[in-house]
Amino acid sequence: MVECIFCFLFAEIQTADDEKESKQKNQHRKKNKNVLNAVAQKPSGMDTYNIEGVSANEILKFVVTTFENGCTFEDFLLQCNLFPSSADIPRWFEKLMMQFHIFKNNEKIEYILPYVKTAGVCSSYNNRQNPGECNNVNCRFLHVCRRFVRNIYCNFKGCKLAHDFTNQHNSPLIERFGLENLRENQIKTVLNNQFPSICRDYNFNERCKVGTKKCVNLHLCGSYKFGKCEKPCKYKRTHKLNNNHNKWVLRAFQMNSWPHDKILKSIYVPPKRAPRYSNNDEGDLDHNKNIDDDDDDVYKSSDFIDLDENFVPPKAESSDSSSDEDES
Repeated sequence: MVECIFCFLFAEIQTADDEKESKQKNQHRKKNKNVLNAVAQKPSGMDTYNIEGVSANEILKFVVTTFENGCTFEDFLLQCNLFPSSADIPRWFEKLMMQFHIFKNNEKIEYILPYVKTAGVCSSYNNRQNPGECNNVNCRFLHVCRRFVRNIYCNFKGCKLAHDFTNQHNSPLIERFGLENLRENQIKTVLNNQFPSICRDYNFNERCKVGTKKCVNLHLCGSYKFGKCEKPCKYKRTHKLNNNHNKWVLRAFQMNSWPHDKILKSIYVPPKRAPRYSNNDEGDLDHNKNIDDDDDDVYKSSDFIDLDENFVPPKAESSDSSSDEDES
C-alpha cells in the first residue's frame, strides 16, 4: 500500500516537472520567434518613439554590463527582458543615435555599440605643453588622462593628470552623461566608443579574426593615419576609407560624409600590445623595452580628436553609389 502511494506521488511530481519543462520550452520557442521577427524587422516610422518604463540610460547600462561593450542585435534581443512584448525595438533604437552606434545591413539592425555623443575627454587638459591646464571655466569635457581612459601605459608617478572620474570637475559631468551607475572600466568603454578604431588584428596581424561582415572596427593601415605610409602600402594594408567595410563602419558612426582629413584625425589606432599600469620608478624603462621594434606613434596610439561642442555631423548618406571593392 505504501509503495503504491509512493509511486502515485512520484508520478504526480514527474508530471508536474514535465509540464513545467514543456512550458519553459514553449516560452523559449516563442521568445526565439519574437527575436527572429525583430531582427528581420526594419525600423518603421519617422516620429519620436518612446516606450513607457524604458530609458536609454537603462538600456545602455544593460548592454555595457551584459556584453562588456557592444553586441549583435540578435544577442541583445535574446538576453534583454526590459521591453514590453509589443515594443517596436528596432524603431526605438533608430531614434537613439546619440547613445548607440547602429550598424545595419539592408536597413536591418545588425549590431549596436554604446556611447554618449556629448561625453568626451578634454583635449586642452591633455595638451603636451601645459598638461592639466584648461582655460575654459565651463568646460563640458572630462579632465582626465586620455591614456588612462584608453587603458594604455601611463606612469602615474610622473603624470600630472587625473586618473579617475570622481574629482570635483568630472563627477557632475559623469552624472550629466548618465554614466554615474557604471564602474570605472565601463565608463572608459563608453568613452572609447565615441569614434571608430582601427582593427588591431587587421593592422598588426594582417587579417581580421572576425571578418568584414562582423567586425565593427575600421580595416585601415595605422601608419597611413599618421602620414607615415604612402601608396602602395608597404605593409600591404588598405588606405581606402571608402571601401565597403569602412563605409559601413563610418555610416554607423554618422561620419561617412565627413571630410577625409577630419575622419583620419578622429580615428583611434590601438597599440600593438598594452602594458599594464605601473607606478614604480622603473616603469618607463620596462615600457621602453617592450617597444624597441614598434612604430612609436602607432604604439602610443592616437590622441583624442579636438571635440567641437557646436559641431553637428552632416546627415549620413543613404546609399553606396561610389563603393569600391571590399578588402578584408
